[in-house]
Amino acid sequence: MNIAVVGGGFVGRATGRGLLKHGNDVTLIEIDPAVVKQLNELGQKSVLSKEYKTITSDVTMFCVPTPTKGTSIQLHILGKAVEQFAQRLKNHQAYHVAVI
Repeated sequence: MNIAVVGGGFVGRATGRGLLKHGNDVTLIEIDPAVVKQLNELGQKSVLSKEYKTITSDVTMFCVPTPTKGTSIQLHILGKAVEQFAQRLKNHQAYHVAVI
């Protein structure tokens, strides 16, 4: 299965490695060029989000930061990632699963 993981941080990397162990084709999508370079050097296929223009996966998993401030969860990073994904998805014709 082709799986895209949005977010190349600790959770995204661990998720990607686990999915790879089960025979999936995994691409990590990240906004930071330095992180993309590091992930590719570690052998994890990674691309910049601005270069990921067409959905090429069957499933997209969101593993972006959701920090807390006081007692509330800050969802602005997740909201932006989902919004950018939705722009790509609106022209996508095949069935697609998004995991939040």
